[in-house]
Amino acid sequence: AHYGECVEAALFTEFAAEQSERESAEDADAKAAATAVAAALFVAFDKKYCGEEDIHVCVDRLELENGHAETVLRGYYKAQSVYLRSSGSVTKTRALKPALFGTAGHRLLGMFGGQGGVDNYIEETRMLYATYRPLVSDYVACMSEFLQQEAGEAAFSQVYRKGLDVVAWLESDEEVPDQEYMLSVPVSIPVVGLTQLMQVMVLFKTLGISPGELASSFEAIAGHSQGIATATALSLATDEESFYRVSKIVLGLLMLTGVYPQLDYPTAAASAQSIAATPMVSVLKLSRAQIAEAISKHNAQQKTDKAMVHLSLTNGAKMFVVSGATESIKGFVRALYKEHDTGGADQTRVRHSQRKSGVSTKYLSINAPYHCPLLGHAVEGACRYASSKGWELDSRDMRRAVRAGDDGHDIRGVGNLSQYLLQSMCVLPVD
Repeated sequence: AHYGECVEAALFTEFAAEQSERESAEDADAKAAATAVAAALFVAFDKKYCGEEDIHVCVDRLELENGHAETVLRGYYKAQSVYLRSSGSVTKTRALKPALFGTAGHRLLGMFGGQGGVDNYIEETRMLYATYRPLVSDYVACMSEFLQQEAGEAAFSQVYRKGLDVVAWLESDEEVPDQEYMLSVPVSIPVVGLTQLMQVMVLFKTLGISPGELASSFEAIAGHSQGIATATALSLATDEESFYRVSKIVLGLLMLTGVYPQLDYPTAAASAQSIAATPMVSVLKLSRAQIAEAISKHNAQQKTDKAMVHLSLTNGAKMFVVSGATESIKGFVRALYKEHDTGGADQTRVRHSQRKSGVSTKYLSINAPYHCPLLGHAVEGACRYASSKGWELDSRDMRRAVRAGDDGHDIRGVGNLSQYLLQSMCVLPVD
């Protein structure tokens, strides 16, 4: 089938589904007729375009561009929700197991990312919410209510001045606070975490399996920086009810991961908005030995531990992030510029052994020095708060190994899992 025809059919099917929902329950005959039309259109669409395939396979086969793919998926799941309600089913027949999960001899590692460095990250959340709304709307409403309630606690009033009403932000562009507020880590960390948890829910629901079955499809799960929290949530959840429960605790821990460092570094937060320098800087083109030597040289000249800088994230062979107090990071960057070539200078007349190696730096949009010992005090406060709230997770309940971000060990053996996650997201390096 031509992709244009498929997109138009999806739009019409979505329109019929919306019409069935608009019909008043008081006019039972009209509502029943509209529902029957929407359900019949869904069955016809599913038969013509999907057959035995999953809708995502269909979209991929038709090579739909992103906008059209989202239109087709949105219409499909909108109409499917009407069909399921009209037929009395809870979910569509279990989907075929993806080839990736069913290939003999293959072992899969699930991987969740950290902060993506994208300023308008809320757009990804909105796209996910709009496309799969029937699958995730109840979950998002519940988690948004939890976040808004916790953000209203007196201890956090100075941080969450504009709340954490995620549903309102997803429903209307006009409700989204200013970019400065959205980029503050107490806001971005839990919202990015919620987006990842939504992706997990979309995956297990579209596959027609439980969260526990999804977790069992992986040999192990890992997460970069804050992604370890989502990895842990997937490892712990067995069914949808437990997924809700674990999600709230994980989102609470993600809030603390953003709040307590900001409370400890309010001056860093202010400087991040007024000048280019921040407490974390990305350093590219240097080898691990070179970055380690530069850090060692800088720290040897410092009089206090607070003035030292730390290798916080290793993202590749020549991709690193260094953390420290903002003024220390500025001094460290100045030293790098003196030692290394930053502008691609012509060194053809310089002996190879005497040439400066290239370096590129970029300050991260963040207001605290994550993944280094400087956040030790913040973690202590976060752990106390988590304990007072009962946000506790038991590593003995984890169904799959979750690999630590610093050295890859299985974290199922840790004593206090919630405290470990806070340590991992704030203090421990990522390698």
